Amino acid sequence: MWIRSGLLSILALVTVTAAFETKAPALAGPGAPSTNATVQDISQVCSALAQKLGYDKVRQQSFLDLQYVQSVQHSWNQQQSYYKPACVIYPKETNDIALTYQAITQNNILYGVKSGSHGVAYGWCATPGVLIDLVKMDIVEYVAERGVAILGPGNRWGRVYDILAEQGQTVIGGRVTDVGMGLLLNGGVSYISGDYGFASTNFVELEVVLPAGEVVVATPTNQYKDLLWAMQASGNAFGIVTQYTVKAYPLENQFWGGLIIYGADQLDAASDAAIDFLNDVTDPKAAIVPTFEIIGLPLGALVQPIAIFALSYAGPTPPANMFDRLLNIPHISADVKTRPYAGPGGIVHLFDGFGSIYGDAQSFRVQGHKITRDIGRLAIAAARNITQVHAGEVDTFSVSFEHIFAQTIAISNQSPLGGIPYGFEEKPLTYVLYNRALQTYNNYDRLKAIKKKYDPKNLVQRLAGGPKFD
Repeated sequence: MWIRSGLLSILALVTVTAAFETKAPALAGPGAPSTNATVQDISQVCSALAQKLGYDKVRQQSFLDLQYVQSVQHSWNQQQSYYKPACVIYPKETNDIALTYQAITQNNILYGVKSGSHGVAYGWCATPGVLIDLVKMDIVEYVAERGVAILGPGNRWGRVYDILAEQGQTVIGGRVTDVGMGLLLNGGVSYISGDYGFASTNFVELEVVLPAGEVVVATPTNQYKDLLWAMQASGNAFGIVTQYTVKAYPLENQFWGGLIIYGADQLDAASDAAIDFLNDVTDPKAAIVPTFEIIGLPLGALVQPIAIFALSYAGPTPPANMFDRLLNIPHISADVKTRPYAGPGGIVHLFDGFGSIYGDAQSFRVQGHKITRDIGRLAIAAARNITQVHAGEVDTFSVSFEHIFAQTIAISNQSPLGGIPYGFEEKPLTYVLYNRALQTYNNYDRLKAIKKKYDPKNLVQRLAGGPKFD
């Protein structure tokens, strides 16, 4: 029998009033990127790269240059745009990145790498040095004889899904269409992960530029298989991926689902029903994404909190009664029906608009808990309290329940890649490491060893934001 694991992650996302913080927070503290390179050093590297790559691939800092401004300002978390890079590189091919990486690391220049720029962690795709914007590396190709899709790192998931859907195929990726390919380097949960595992479990091969500029192709069977394993869950720590080859699956293009919105008077009832669903429903084709939106004061005095649930079933109709309790709670609106998986009006487009709201400062936290009704209600009550205590500072406080099938973990651990680096297991939480999730991975020591193998000079950790192996 398919079962669900007993772990619920509560995702808390705070949207902070833009006026609350207008200058760049310092990239400081243990493990923060640092360099002795001067402004002149950075400028010289930018000029050299323009000559080497071509001036069409390099934009020097100029707020009159719309392409530069788009790269810097178009970040889901406004904090990513506080630092203004000396130049932005727009690679079109792998060699462009290799040459850029060599110049950056040889001259100790701070850098950032941008795909969808949807990361919430400040500094991962922000830098006062050289920003690499992957937007022009956007290949989407289905290779039928191999049963794979080849994806460029500059894609966003909506585009990937819609192009592949035209060929009757799909891949395992994000649930918000505006998110970029960086999701693949951090596990990645899909609406159909219950059947196919984490998104990164579906790697077939990765083309990677290592920090010193060497280009390698990692597969489950070649000399770089340890690199492929590690890159399932390590973000930007091992290098820059220039091409993803992932498993493709025939598209079951008749799904059932949609969005249902509950009013403030039904938040507890909706939370209880969501928790019960996550505990009781054992069909891996079923998925819900429950989100509670608390509006900050003073606007919150006029706009009541709401709950927005995405419901999904991988088939034209769900089994009888599976979603009845959620549907029978009094609600403001519901648009739940049989629809395509991808393409206009598809399941993957349910959150269109939510992921493309840019320009706010975001703060993101995750807590892992046993699944209980009390935990759900407490999380919502805490969100309401925070918006009151920080009146005028918090625009919205979003609470979402993220649940992962035990079978998703099992599929991932049985994959040809050798399992998922997270090393999930149920054990007492060490609170001293609560804000250092990487160090809690069961495979942390193995990841550190692989990191040292491929980046012996620790270039990524010294020069870029992101996961720290210390």
